[in-house]
Order: sequence, then C-alpha cells, then structure tokens
Amino acid sequence: TFWMGTDRDKMNRAIFAALQPGGVYAIIDHSGRQGTGNGEAISNLSAVARAALASLGNLLLILFAGIYFALDPKLYRNGALRLLPPARRPQVGAALDDAGIALRKWLSAQLIVMAAVGTLTGLGLGLLGVPLALSLGLLMGLLEFVPLVGPIVGAIPAVFIAFSQSPLQGAIMIAAYVLIQQLEN
Repeated sequence: TFWMGTDRDKMNRAIFAALQPGGVYAIIDHSGRQGTGNGEAISNLSAVARAALASLGNLLLILFAGIYFALDPKLYRNGALRLLPPARRPQVGAALDDAGIALRKWLSAQLIVMAAVGTLTGLGLGLLGVPLALSLGLLMGLLEFVPLVGPIVGAIPAVFIAFSQSPLQGAIMIAAYVLIQQLEN
C-alpha cells in the first residue's frame, strides 16, 4: 500500500518539499529533533569545559612532577635503577648520568640563545622606535625556547605593531627578525 492512495501522496509531497530550495536541509535539520537546540549547545559547551579542565590538570601534573624530579633527581634516578636487574644498573646509571649532563648543557645553551635573541630583538625594536620594545623582546626571547613555531609566534605581535607605525618600519622589522633567526641558527 506504500505506492497507492494516501501514502503515495505523502511521498510525493515529501519529494516535492525536498526539491525546493533548502528543502533537503530542512528535512535533515528537523528530523528527530525537538526543541530549539539549546541542549546541544550546552552539551558542546560542557565538552569544551571538560577538555579545558583536563588540559589544565595535565599541565599542573607535569609542572609538579617536574618540580619534584628537579628537587631530588638522585632519588628518582636510584628508584628507577632498582627496577632493573642488578647486573645492568651500572651501565644504565652511567647512561642516565651522561644524558643528564648533555641535557644540562643543552638547556644552558638554550638559555644563552634565548637571552641573545630577546636582547637583540628588544634593541632592534627600540632602535626602530616601536612601542613596547622591551616587552616584545622579552616575549621573543621566551618563545625562542619553543622549537620551530616559537620564533614565528613571537615575531607576529612585533611585526604588526611595527606595521601600525609605518609600512617601512614593518618591512625593516621582518628583515631584522629574519637576520636574528639566521644568526641564531
């Protein structure tokens, strides 16, 4: 009976409605949904809030774990070595010590590079007369620690501020950043 009588008329009306502008989308939008959609918005908002809180919790956990590891690294090193067979402990202990020395040297070099880039940026911005030169130099120095994207993200505010002063100043600032990054690399 689907193709006969009133069912067929209902189907024809549905097809006709679907062929109208926005018809398919109207059918999809209203199928199985009641109310105004506020429940879906609240559900999405709560999902975003949960993700933000979880990220904040993970960040705090990493921060506190890092602080505890930094306060007494030998305690954690020796505890990790106890998980290994006694015959392997000296070899792994020496490897951990070497890795710790290399990491300290790398971090010292990073701090020197961060200070140099921040200082050069601050001086360059100051010589160009860009407002907030010291703050932007500090930001650039701190973001230098982030690989690949840090220098780019750090350059964006200073370049925008320089362009707001004049296009020539913005172009000079871009050239200065490229030069500083080439010197740093």
